[in-house]
Amino acid sequence: MPHQSALDLRTTHRSARLCLRLCVLVGATALLWGATDVSAQPPSFEVATAKANASLVTVRIALPIPDRPADQLGAAEQPLNRVVVCTGVAVGKSLIATSAYASADASIKVTTPLGQRVDGKLRVIDEYSGLMLVETPDLELPQLKPADKEPAAGSWVLGAAAWGAEPPVVSFGVLSGVNREKPGFPPMLQCDLRTVETSSGAAVLDIEGQLHGLVVAVERVRPQGLTYAVPVSHVQRLLRRWQDRVEELQQTDAKSDEVVVLRRRRPEAGMVLEGQFDDDGMPHVIVQRVREGGPAERAGIGEGDEVLSVDGVQIRSVYEAVRPVLSRQPGDELLFRVSNMTGKRDIKLVLGGGVVLPSPSLETMSDLIRPKLNIEGLPGGVRVRTNDGSRDLAATDNDAPEPAETSMQLLQRALERYQRVIAIQQQELQQLEEDRKRDKALLEKLSRQLEQLEQSRNSAAPASNDSAK
Repeated sequence: MPHQSALDLRTTHRSARLCLRLCVLVGATALLWGATDVSAQPPSFEVATAKANASLVTVRIALPIPDRPADQLGAAEQPLNRVVVCTGVAVGKSLIATSAYASADASIKVTTPLGQRVDGKLRVIDEYSGLMLVETPDLELPQLKPADKEPAAGSWVLGAAAWGAEPPVVSFGVLSGVNREKPGFPPMLQCDLRTVETSSGAAVLDIEGQLHGLVVAVERVRPQGLTYAVPVSHVQRLLRRWQDRVEELQQTDAKSDEVVVLRRRRPEAGMVLEGQFDDDGMPHVIVQRVREGGPAERAGIGEGDEVLSVDGVQIRSVYEAVRPVLSRQPGDELLFRVSNMTGKRDIKLVLGGGVVLPSPSLETMSDLIRPKLNIEGLPGGVRVRTNDGSRDLAATDNDAPEPAETSMQLLQRALERYQRVIAIQQQELQQLEEDRKRDKALLEKLSRQLEQLEQSRNSAAPASNDSAK
């Protein structure tokens, strides 16, 4: 019995220790699961929202409508005024950037969230990015600071769209990708932000309220569609060009309301590429010719070099090598990785500027490129246009109503910007193919001439030997 009691005592002690360990483990697990995982929580956008509230405005652009023949007008009918409503962002002293197209004689009105309305003057239009710069001499707002560095995919972003005399509409999401290429657009930021009727020109901010870009397009009408924004570097380009214009006028003591138009030029690398296959059937892209004094020669690329990658993307065809060039502007920088007899090198190439590309009409650009609210003034109200048709809204005057009053769900599909730019890109590829064929024919001609010279030399050699004998 004593032996049995001791055994029971030891068993009891072991059970107690085991229970104690289980209690400690359960308690630690409870604490672990009960603790708040800060990293899993979305960040706070209160700071960014406050900055957006102070710096965003609603921009109304009344586009002139060509006069229609008198026989097409009714007795009491008046010409229609078309109004484009979008978001503007304060980016400089009395300067507003937005995503829209307007003519020099367009009427521009700017409305703050507090209801103040002032006139705007069109100053700069960028045909490449689709952005424009508007001056508001009677209004100065806090400026949104451009981001210090390019955003990284996966980072949090805030979208803020002006909403008339009410606070801006904000939504947060994730930056889905950078340098997304779409026909007719510069490389863009891709986000999963929600958009509204006035999201054209909406600000894309980080959690600190720094400006990363302006919204220019959505992927489809449904709110789940992805949103695309032009990087803030294009806004800074507008500001630099306007500053240059101001300095030019100050030097001459002149005043001018002329609109500065940044034309889109065909970028060029200054080299001709040719696709070749080795004995194993592997594709290679070879530099066939380099233009003297061109961007490629200045960068150090030579004839016979093989192009391995462009901006880190491997190249397997001439089209893949040319495509990044077509989506850039003169002055942009591309990183080429080339290989030759000396080894592999990374070369930075600054694109040169070629011919000015044709500009689409104002009507075409205004219709196709932006998610926006289009309003036509009528004698007794206004008409709101959407992709599905139009709807008349009662109003006391012909001015555009506040966006909040329309309650229209308009997100215009805008990725297919205009067919002309696509046709131009196709022509560029055709021109490159013609250059390749012409150079190939020249090479064959030179080869034949070389063979003829070789044959002449060989035939002249026996005659020389006979003369020597």
